[in-house]
Amino acid sequence: MVGLTILGILVLLAIFGPLICKFGYTDPDFTAINVAPNARHWFGTDGGGFDLFACVVHGLGRSLVIGLTYAILTTAISAIVGTAIAYARGWGEKIGMWLLDMLLVIPSFLLVAMVVRAASGTQGWLMLILGLTAFGWIGYARTLRTMALSLRERPSTWACPRSRSSFAT
Repeated sequence: MVGLTILGILVLLAIFGPLICKFGYTDPDFTAINVAPNARHWFGTDGGGFDLFACVVHGLGRSLVIGLTYAILTTAISAIVGTAIAYARGWGEKIGMWLLDMLLVIPSFLLVAMVVRAASGTQGWLMLILGLTAFGWIGYARTLRTMALSLRERPSTWACPRSRSSFAT
């Protein structure tokens, strides 16, 4: 509950923070360069005169968008792929597991870093989501496959045995 409360506060700060800030994150204040926190600039300013509170609020919003989008996409992809492999039998299951195993040996961190580095400055965060999602679902898909296999092997509960009545006829 404490974590959920903190997340709620951060989401509210990301949404309403730009409304309570006097400066935009791209608007420098050349009269206040490298100033300490004060009533006008709550977190102070940097060497370019940019308000640090505005920059933190903007970064918080962007980080929340990246994290939530990554979590949703990764969950969806891993659930679809993991359960599809679990319910495929024979060659389909073997090929699916072989592909997952091959994807696990790829050095994903380096590839994500190269993809993000190659992206332009304004689209870098979208490429970060794409790069993280492209390699983040693989381990979760293996876990979900294992869980789906256990469900596949359970006896079916759809057909209920005929219940016996206490009244004999």
